[in-house]
Parts: sequence; structure tokens; C-alpha cells
Amino acid sequence: GGKGGHAYSIMDVREHRDLRFLKIRNPWGMKEWKGRWADDAPEWDDLPADAPDWMVNYRPDEDGIFWMLFDDFVRYFNTVYVCIMFPPSWVQECMKGRFTPECSGGAPDPSANNYWWINPTYRLTLTSKTKTQLFISVAQRDTRMIGNKLTEASSKREWNSYAHAVGFILARESAVSRCKRTKGTKALRGSDIVAKSAAFKKDRDVSVASFPVVLEPQGGPWVLIPMTFEAQAELKYYVTVRSNKHVKLEEYNVPDQAEEEGDDEDEDEDQNKAFEAAAPRDEDDVEAPSKQPVEPTQAEAIAMCKMLPPVETQWVVDEGSGMKFVDHVFIAAEYPAIRMDKDPKRSRLNVSKWTSAVEWRRPANIDMASYMGARGPGAAPIKPTLFKQGSQLPGDVEQGALPNTWFLGAASAVATRPDLLHSLFVDYAPNCETHGVYTVRLYKDGEWRNVVIDDQLPVTTDGQFLFSRCKDPSELWVPLLEKAYAKLHGCYECLMQGSVPLVLQDLTGGAPQIVKFSEPDVDFRIKNGVLWREMDALLQGGSLLTVQQREDGKKAGGKEGAANKMGLLSPHAYTVLELREFDLKRMGLERFREEWTLRLVKLRNPWGKGDFTGAWGPKSELWRGKYELIAKECHFRDFETGSFWMPAADFFTKFNTLNVCRIFKTPDPWRALRFQDAWRKAVPDAAGVISPKELELDNAMGPPDRKNPSAWLKNPQFLVFVTEKTPCLVVLSQQDSRVVGGAQVAARTKGGTALEQYGKYDKEIGFAVARAAVVREKGSRMKKSDFFAIARFRRDRDVSTPYTLQLSPKDSPYVIFAMTSEPGMVGGFALNLYVKADVFVRGGERIEVLEHEQDDSDDDVDAFDHEAVEGMEEAVAGNPDSLPGASGRSGAGKDGEGVSSASDQPAGAGPGAGDSDLYKALFTICTELGQKLDTEQKRGLAKALGL
Repeated sequence: GGKGGHAYSIMDVREHRDLRFLKIRNPWGMKEWKGRWADDAPEWDDLPADAPDWMVNYRPDEDGIFWMLFDDFVRYFNTVYVCIMFPPSWVQECMKGRFTPECSGGAPDPSANNYWWINPTYRLTLTSKTKTQLFISVAQRDTRMIGNKLTEASSKREWNSYAHAVGFILARESAVSRCKRTKGTKALRGSDIVAKSAAFKKDRDVSVASFPVVLEPQGGPWVLIPMTFEAQAELKYYVTVRSNKHVKLEEYNVPDQAEEEGDDEDEDEDQNKAFEAAAPRDEDDVEAPSKQPVEPTQAEAIAMCKMLPPVETQWVVDEGSGMKFVDHVFIAAEYPAIRMDKDPKRSRLNVSKWTSAVEWRRPANIDMASYMGARGPGAAPIKPTLFKQGSQLPGDVEQGALPNTWFLGAASAVATRPDLLHSLFVDYAPNCETHGVYTVRLYKDGEWRNVVIDDQLPVTTDGQFLFSRCKDPSELWVPLLEKAYAKLHGCYECLMQGSVPLVLQDLTGGAPQIVKFSEPDVDFRIKNGVLWREMDALLQGGSLLTVQQREDGKKAGGKEGAANKMGLLSPHAYTVLELREFDLKRMGLERFREEWTLRLVKLRNPWGKGDFTGAWGPKSELWRGKYELIAKECHFRDFETGSFWMPAADFFTKFNTLNVCRIFKTPDPWRALRFQDAWRKAVPDAAGVISPKELELDNAMGPPDRKNPSAWLKNPQFLVFVTEKTPCLVVLSQQDSRVVGGAQVAARTKGGTALEQYGKYDKEIGFAVARAAVVREKGSRMKKSDFFAIARFRRDRDVSTPYTLQLSPKDSPYVIFAMTSEPGMVGGFALNLYVKADVFVRGGERIEVLEHEQDDSDDDVDAFDHEAVEGMEEAVAGNPDSLPGASGRSGAGKDGEGVSSASDQPAGAGPGAGDSDLYKALFTICTELGQKLDTEQKRGLAKALGL
């Protein structure tokens, strides 16, 4: 629950028994600690009888304030910033000075033969005859201040950076005078130094390493020496001494006198031991300026365009028709905007078939009229706009030179929900078109990202769109959305490979799922009607569903977009719009295909071709005559284009893949929780030794293994506490390798293999869910049947549960193990949970398991299976076994979700446990009886048997 790089305030410190607590405030808002003793943690519900009032009276709230144990505090934070508020009785002495090459000798270092003894010196004398406490600091001038000449002379990239590391020592006067008189031939000993600063640091301030410094009157006087780590520095500095009693601080010059006795004593200590090497400024302390141009926001770009008088900058140019925004991050050029490689011969995106050269034009300069046929002499001028009012086919698209049907199919599905589509264009207004600037919101790696683009689009030499467009060319949302997506991923060529589920999630923020009709479990659910009910529930809940006929494994060589015998295009995605079920017997109609139940699916076809030509298709005679009542119920119209109906039986045979994007929206009670962590591997030090602390961080252990059966228990774990029953969808994600800054950046430099490597993942990820009590009891002896759910390893961005879990308080807490397919594979990941009721999730802990004797049985300890993933072309994300609520061993829940209950289902009822023979037998009986029963009787029987 912590936020890296953010500063938290420590408000209070408490102790009870052997526990030490800190009360911490997160000033950033809602983010709070999720570990032990966090707000809503189970520890607050089980307080000891002698709990103090501060425990008993604590009331958690969404106020950013929380308690945590000191052990967790030092584990999850690494830096404490202290600002000491001195009592009014304390006094302060301050001296200003300047290092020049003549008086900047650097830090003591005999090997460098430097002249540290020429540094400025200040004599410190106590005025009290009792012990005195001091705080000492040395500061250099703040580089951020206006008026600092060094800052003004440097570029913005050097803002808040310091050229010199500063520090100081406080030593006895007798030792310093001895060294200065002998010009350093007599070195300082460690025992001569009373206090010193922390390690030399290139920062504004350094302070005493240990506070307070306590001086005895009989030990003085002392000499304070500010210094830079390297000699011959030139800068201003400030020495500040705060003390609880008055002290005297004055410039110090060594008296010219003979050497004191004892000056020739052996120097048994190396002065170097008293000093630490210069340390760079902590990178976490300040945000480093980006080397990329600082891209303006949409509002800033529009403001620049409106400046009077007009002022041209690198971001704004006057094109005659007005000031226009120019994107200098995603530059309008073949490289890098279109191709991944400078050499066009190494590019897989061949646009030469479409145009001899690529031009970039704004919408007003694109030949729209050529798409619209003959126009009369009095026709109104074509005005391009983001969305056309009254557009008849807002989801219809035209593919261009880019083979990205997966992207267009997903975009068309989103267009069936105007609210989702319009929300992608942030702060859209007419002046966006006036000044050629748009902001597109895309969801990546668990957060929404705003992508700012200009409206320069790639066109052919005759001024026509090179890539995708709307059916109505004057409607711009398709080419602009495509451009923003290309910018986020690096270039247009990167859009040659992808998958519908990934794009649906990127455009909606929903949870992706894939259902393959060929899977035995899915086929079983198709036959018993469970999948049909789940699809209907998902549509009713606002989720998006698309369907495809996809090639398995390697391409069979078929032409993309070729129509099959029923007129459908492969592997183009069709959007599922509506499901209808009719009882023909009750309606007084004839049976269809010997069945009294008729199920129809309405699909959206955004491609302008590829309509279904079979039964109940647009030209089917079934809509007329004996089934006119069905046509009326379905609002069927002969002239309707862009959508069609087909029977459910044909739907499940003519397509083979259902893509689901679960949309969680208000007032939908589902909520999303996201937790970030990483797989780490212990790194030995220079001597090859792994420290205990480093070993504790080692958590990339892979799956269960006979050779080391308990190692997998050290994988990252998340405890899930529930207080009421709730469905739960779990998705494990790794960072999208396609986004700018990911793997494809390195791939660009590898020549012809760039696109082949683009979007690939080096880790197979998966996870297992179990009851914490079972893990504690069995530990390394756990078998497949002991797990509550398992997600098979996949080399992909997302892996999800094969069905929606039903979590129960009776079995709480649960534990989720995030794993890689092999030990030692490192990298970050995110665990996403979608639930309906409040749950408490705690990460970063390991369950203590009971010790057992080694079990030498031949049971299969490898609880995970590997799932092959096809090539990146139409590559899939998520687990293909099922959509949310899809379990062949469970019926539809109250809200239409199929559930797998932990409390009423035997252990191991998840995937891999095998289908129930009894269940299959009951299903066979129902299939035979079903021919003699009407719909209501079938449902009654199925309900009675739990089917």
C-alpha cells in the first residue's frame, strides 16, 4: 500500500508488550499501509485484554493515517528525514565563508597528497563550565534560488544539482595546530576527531553524523573545519552551530610557535579511517529532469496557440490558417513514427504498395471528397471533426495499409458504447480541431495515461488516408485514436502485432478474459447452457464481448480477411450486442432444428462486409412467414446494415474464441484492488557472500519442485481476509513490453529481429490460491488437490483465474502465491483483484508452516501446468480457460456469475482437479430427458441437480 518516492509523516510512537508501533500519515490521500495493524487489518478485531486506550479507541478512516510495526517500518522504508525543532533556550552561531582554490584543500587523503590543512578553520570555545550539547551543519548556497549565478548560468537539466560534495570535522585544537604547523606531515588521528559530518554529499546541507555532540569543558578548545571532498573548489558556504548553552565561534589562525612535545609520536591510526568517500545526491530526493523534450499538455498547447501577438515555438507554428500544435515527441516522419528501424528494408510494414512516399497532412488538407463520390456544385464544404453528429454507423471502420484488424475490432466494440468512446478523448472541445491538438486517455500497467498528439496524419501522395479511418472520412476518431496508440507503443509498425483482449483493456481499463470454445471444459459449459447464461449476465452488466475465428498455433497460410463458407471474415473480431432466447412451443411456433428453444446472437459487423449468410442471417427467409413474431421481437429490419443475427449453435461452431472485457463501473458494486511487488534474486557481495538481509529478499523461487520442495513457499505471498462472501476475479500482470520505455526500445537497435522480439516476454507467470490454514498445516507437502485455484503459467502480459472464485469468511484468510515458471527469474508484477465486498489484502509476508518430515512419495508436486502461447499476431492475454464466472463444475450465481465456492466445494475443485464423474453422469441423464421436457421443466431439473 505504500507509494515509492513519497514522503510520509511520523506522528507518534507507542509500545505495548513487545510490540513497537509508529503512527504514520500519508499526505497524498487515499494510499495507506496494507500490512500488519493497518486500518481494517484483522489484528484490531482481536485486541489483548490489557490493550491500552490508544488501541481500544482507534477508529480507522480514509484519512491517510495508519499504524505499523517498527519491524515493518524499517523493512519497507529506507530513509528517515529528521527536522530538529530546537527549544527556544538553544542558541545559534553562524559563520559565512567562501572556498577558493587557494583555501580549498579537500578532504584528508595522504594517497592524493592533498592540502586539507589549508581549508578554513573556526575555533569553538565553551562559555559554560558544564557539559554542552551541540548540533553542527554546513550548507552551500541553494542552487534553486533565483539570483544564484551558478544556477542562472547552467541549463535546466542541472537544476537542483551540486558540483561539490561538502562535509566537516570537529577536532581538538592541539591536533589541528600540530598538523597545520607541519603542513600536513603530521596526520590527524581518529582519536583527534570529536565529531564529523555524515558522508560527503553533493547536496545543499550536511549535518553532524551523530546528534547531539556532547563536549566537556576540560576537553577544549576545538577547531571546526568545513571542507569539500575534492580540492580547489570555489563556492560559498555557511557554518551553523546550535547549542543548549552559549558557545563562541570565531575564525582561527594557527599560532606561530615551536612544535609541542609529543608531535613526533607514532601515528598509529590512519586518518583516512575517519572520512568517507563523497556520495552523490540521493536520486530519490529530487526528480531528475527528463532528457526528452518537456511535452506540453493539451491546455498548454492551446494557450500557446492563442497568444497575441502570435509567437512561434518548437511546439506551435503558424500554418496560414492559424496557429497549430506540432508534436516534437512523436515526430511526423517515416522514422521513427512509422517504422521501428531506420532502414526500410528491415521493416515488415511495407507501404510502397499503397504510396510511393508518405506525406503528413492535417485533416483539412486530406482529400475527403474522393471517398464520398460525386457532389453537386452547391454541396456544403466538408468539415472534419472528431465525432459526427447523427452518425449512422459510428463503429464502422476502414482498414488501410496497416494489418491491425485486432485493434480496429476492439475499437469498434468500444464504439458501441458512446460513453466509453467519448471518455477516451480528454477535455475535447472545438478548439482542439482549431489548433490541431488532442489528448487520448489509454490504460497501461494499472493506470490511465494521457497521450497528447497533433492531428498530422500519414497520407498517400494523392492525399488519401494511409492507415485506418472511419467509414465517413470526415469523422476523425479512428485515425487519431490509432495515432495515439502508435505513439504510446513507439510507432505504427508496432501495431502490426497485438490482440483484441489487450486493446479492450487498454481502451476501457477493464479486466480481460479469453474463452476458447475448443477447450473441453468450455465445450461442456456450452452444451449445458452455463456459458450462454454467463454471456448474457456479462452483457447486462455492461461488459464488452467480441468473437473471432482464430488460427491456432502457426498460421495456416490463409489470407487475412478471407470469408469462410458462411461469409464470416477470419480472424476479424465481431462485437456481441445482444442475446435472445425464445420458447417456440409457448409462442405457438414450429420447432427450429428439432428444438423448442431458439437462441439467437446479434453481432456487430464493423467491416462493411462479412455478414453471416446462414440461418437467421440478414437475407434469411426465416425472418418472414412462420417466424415473423421472432422478427418483431428482435426488431429485425431488411435494410439494416452493420449488424446481423445468427443461431447460438452456429455461433459456437463458426467462431472459436470469445474475448471478454469486464467493465467495472458505477454503480456496479465491483471494485478493483491493485498491488505491486517484484520477484527478486539474492545478489552476493564482492566477496561472493550473500548477506542474511539479501537472502531475505530472495523470493524468485519458481513452482514446487521435488529437489527443493519447500522453496516455492518463499515466493511473493498476498493474504486475503474476507468478512462476507464475495466473488473474486484475480489477474496477475507484468509490465507491458510494448509500451515506449519497454523491451521494444532495445529491440529497435537489433535490426531485422526488432518486430519479432517486440511484445515478447521473457517470463512465464502464474499463481496459485490456497487457504492459509492448509498452507500452514501442509506446507511443502501440498498437492494439486490442496489448492483452491491455479492459473497456469503463460508467457504473456496477464494471467487470470479460469473462473470467478467465491471467497468465504469460513475459509479466510486465503493466500495467493505469485510465481514464475523457473526460479531466479526477476522482475516487477502487479496483482489485481476484482471483488464485490470489502476485503483486506496484505502482501510482503510469508506464512509460517509446520515442520514435517520429508515426504518421499511419488505424488506429483508440480502443481502448475504450462500453457503454450501462440505468436504475437493476435496473441492472447489472460487465461483462456474461461471468462469470469465460467466453471464447468458450478452453476450461475445470483448475479449470473458462475462461482467456485471454497466452503461448499471439495478441495481441488479448481482446474487440474479433474471433472466430476457424477456431474457428467447427471448431465448425460439431463441430455436424454431434455428431448421430452419443455424449457421450464429443463430448468427445474437442472436447478434441482445444481447444474
